[in-house]
Amino acid sequence: MGLIISNNRQNLASPLIIILPLTSLKEGSKVYSFEVETFINNQSGKILVDQITTTDKVKRIGKFVGQLDEKLMLKVERAICYVLAISTEALAEELKERQKKIIG
Repeated sequence: MGLIISNNRQNLASPLIIILPLTSLKEGSKVYSFEVETFINNQSGKILVDQITTTDKVKRIGKFVGQLDEKLMLKVERAICYVLAISTEALAEELKERQKKIIG
């Protein structure tokens, strides 16, 4: 299972999608700063942000499970920035504003 992170325009135009793999999280397992803890389909897991990959959408895409809420997506976006060393002031300000709207 994986989280599709490529944008919809790219998904329509390309035979490939960009994904972040998901794995189960066993009790006592560590969640690193480049991973995001999840609870999907009544199962604890984590998104492996450091393993960004592309795959053939026709051969590999499975059934749609759901969509992450805004709060969890914000954590994923932060982890992507961390992994890829993206740190522009404009991006940081945008993420702060989004976080304020989400958290309050």
